[in-house]
Amino acid sequence: MGSAVTRHHFNLARRIQLQIGLVIALAIIAVTWLSYQNSMRSQRQQTLDSLSQQVSARTQFDSEAFIQAEQNTYLLRDEYLRRLQEAAGQDPTREFEHWFVRYPDGLIRVRPELDDFKRQPSIYIRAQVALNDDIRRQVLVAFKLLREWGAPMTMRYYSAYIDLPGVALIMYSPSVNWGQQADSSSNNFDYPPVRNSAPDRNPQRLNTWTEVYYDDKASIWLLSSITPVDQHGQWLGTVS
Repeated sequence: MGSAVTRHHFNLARRIQLQIGLVIALAIIAVTWLSYQNSMRSQRQQTLDSLSQQVSARTQFDSEAFIQAEQNTYLLRDEYLRRLQEAAGQDPTREFEHWFVRYPDGLIRVRPELDDFKRQPSIYIRAQVALNDDIRRQVLVAFKLLREWGAPMTMRYYSAYIDLPGVALIMYSPSVNWGQQADSSSNNFDYPPVRNSAPDRNPQRLNTWTEVYYDDKASIWLLSSITPVDQHGQWLGTVS
C-alpha cells in the first residue's frame, strides 16, 4: 500500500514538474519572441530613419545643382542685358573683326589663330545672317561675357551659352568646340533650349528646363536650364 502511494506521489510530482517546465519554456519562448519582435521593429525604424536622412541629404545636394543652374541663367541674362545697354551706340566693327572671321563654308567663327575653346567661348553665326552693328554687338558682348564668366560657371556643368535665335550661338564649354562643329544645317532655332524659350512656349518669360535631348555636336544627352532674354519687349535670345 505504501509503495503504491509513493509511486502515485512520484508520478504526480513528475507531472507537475513537466507542466511547470512546459509553462516556463512557453514563457521563455513568448518573452524571446516579443523581445525579437521589439528588436526587429526598433532596427527597422532605425534603418528607415537612416534611409530617410540619406535620401533627404541626397535630395538637397542634388537639388542645389539644379537651383544653382537656374540662378546662373538669371545672372547671365541680367549681366548680358546690362552690358548690351552699355555698348549701345558703340562701333563694334574693329573688335568684332579682331576676333571673328567668315570661313569658307560661309559661317562666321572665332579666327583660327585665336580659337581656343578650352579657355574661351566658341561661336558661329549662320551664313544667311546679314551682319549689322546690332548683331555684331550682341555676339561680341556675349563672347566677352562668357570669356569672363564661362570657366567658373562650367565647373559643375557641361556648358554655359547665349543663343541668338536663328542668328548665332556663343558657347563656353571646355568639352566641345561647338562653333567649329556647327555647319550649314545648324539653325539654332529648332534646338530645344531655344525652341522652348520662344514667347509662344514660354509666355511668362521664366526659367524652365528642357526635355532630355541629344546634342549631335557634343555627342551626349543633355538637360538644359533656360531663361529667355528679352530687350525692349522683343525676344533677343536665350541663356542656358
